[in-house]
Amino acid sequence: MEVTKSINNFRNFILHSWEGLSFFLNNCDDPEEMLNNWLQANWEILIESTLTKENEYLEVYGFGADCNGESSRVCYPDKLPTRRILCYPTNGKLVKDYLSNENVDIANCDFMGFVSLDDNYYKVKPPFDFVLLSKDSQFLIHFEDVIFVLELIPVSAGKSSR
Repeated sequence: MEVTKSINNFRNFILHSWEGLSFFLNNCDDPEEMLNNWLQANWEILIESTLTKENEYLEVYGFGADCNGESSRVCYPDKLPTRRILCYPTNGKLVKDYLSNENVDIANCDFMGFVSLDDNYYKVKPPFDFVLLSKDSQFLIHFEDVIFVLELIPVSAGKSSR
């Protein structure tokens, strides 16, 4: 399955699920924790299970889950990531970073998650039209300017780079 298509379908899934999820977020003690757990669980079920093979695990989505102690995973909390999602520009080499308002090279940036631009910063809320990327710093890029690539994490890299 094509990685970019799968990741963009995940964006559509969280966008279309938001209204129903909002009820639960508004009626719980820790909405941020619930949101992170929900995003991570769905990332593992929908994306990890379709893009990876047996005994392969993706880096966490966004800020990961808080439901399993030190692990940021929901399923298989003892597993370390073996694969990651990297981002590249769709056209050309440079794309606009909405955090710095500069054109930047995003090749080999780690995908963190979908967010929205809110008062010159990002927030995890609809319309999820931006991606949060990390390398040496964080970048906020419009999702249409990014393609996604699945990459093996070198064994020497050990734990997740986040």
